[in-house]
Amino acid sequence: MRCSAKNPLSRVCPFRTRIFPSLHSSPFAVISYWLSFVSIGRRHSEAPAQKINRKKLFFIWKTSMATKSLEVLRTIYTVADFIGWQRSQTLVLSPSFQRRSVWTPGAKSFLIDTILRGLPMPIIFLRDQKANLKTLQAQREVIDGQQRIRTVISYVAPELLPDFSPTQDSFTIKKTHNKELANQGFKGLDTEFQQRIIADTTSADLRHAQ
Repeated sequence: MRCSAKNPLSRVCPFRTRIFPSLHSSPFAVISYWLSFVSIGRRHSEAPAQKINRKKLFFIWKTSMATKSLEVLRTIYTVADFIGWQRSQTLVLSPSFQRRSVWTPGAKSFLIDTILRGLPMPIIFLRDQKANLKTLQAQREVIDGQQRIRTVISYVAPELLPDFSPTQDSFTIKKTHNKELANQGFKGLDTEFQQRIIADTTSADLRHAQ
C-alpha cells in the first residue's frame, strides 16, 4: 500500500518498518536487504530513493564477512546522543566510502515526520574507532545511516555540520507529510515536539575497534 498523507495507517511504509539485518546475518542477507531497500525507495515517491553506492555495498559485504571474529553490540541511541557526539567531534559522519547529503527536502521532511509519529526506522551501523590519545576520546564511524543522522542534525542543529549548505541542507516539514506542522523548522516547533525529536531512539549495531 502506497504511503498516503490522507491515511496515517498507510504511512507505515517499508522505508520506516523494515528491520535491517544485524552484522551477524550472512553477507547475502545483508546485500539482499540493502538492494531491496534501494528498490523500495524508488517505488515510494515520498521515501528517499537511493542510488547504489558501490563503495558502501562492498564495505557492508566486507564487514559482514568478518562478523564471526568481531565483537558487535546491538544497542539503542537517542537523537541527543548523535548530536552530542557531533558537538564533541567524536562522530565520523562522512567516511571515505560515504556520499555527502543526497536526500531531497521531501525525503528529509518525511524522516522528521516519521520521528514525530514515533514510527520505527531501519537499524544504523556504527563502528568504534580507536581512542584519540590526545583527547582520550573514542570516535564512532557511521557505516550505514549517514543520510538519516545528517538529516536530523541539519534540522535540529545545523551549525554542527562543518559543510552545511543552506541551499542543499535546509528544509522544513512539508504539508503533504504533516498539515499541523507544515513549513516548521525545529525552532518553530512547540517544546513538546522538540523534545519528541531529541528523545527519539533508534537501534544500532556497534562494531568495536580491534
